[in-house]
Amino acid sequence: IQRHPHRGTVTTTAPAAQVVMQRVLHNLKEKLQNRAHPFTISVGIAAMDENSDPRLLSLVKSADDALYKAKRNGKNQIWVAG
Repeated sequence: IQRHPHRGTVTTTAPAAQVVMQRVLHNLKEKLQNRAHPFTISVGIAAMDENSDPRLLSLVKSADDALYKAKRNGKNQIWVAG
């Protein structure tokens, strides 16, 4: 994961983002396991490279599509677009 101080953005690869989200999901399950109401998390990840459509809307649509694939695949899923 790289932080660009002048642009205020963070960049990473889709596989690295998937690892981060797996850690987040694991930590949330541990911290919230004794709650009265169970919860699930589905995550969609999309990434851009030099060959990707440069429009932000395209990236958001890819992440949204990945999110719905994760939801269809079951509870507590992380799905990477592509």
